[in-house]
Amino acid sequence: MNKVIAIPKKSAARDDLVVIPKIEYEMLLKRRWQVSVAKLTPQEKRLILKSEEELAAGKYLTLEELEHELAGSHTRTRK
Repeated sequence: MNKVIAIPKKSAARDDLVVIPKIEYEMLLKRRWQVSVAKLTPQEKRLILKSEEELAAGKYLTLEELEHELAGSHTRTRK
């Protein structure tokens, strides 16, 4: 049997409406308490902000570039 649900235009007009089955919602609520969130230090927050700025500016290496650089460092002789 199909059920029809009317969603008020006021609620549907916003981008924050999510519809999921009740069982999935209940599982989500249970898991919410199982996830531990680390509290960041001021230094960690600054480092994350800096990395986000560098990423936005295009200052990053792809995995392929990193692997190439690391592979090249193994061929060097150590002093």
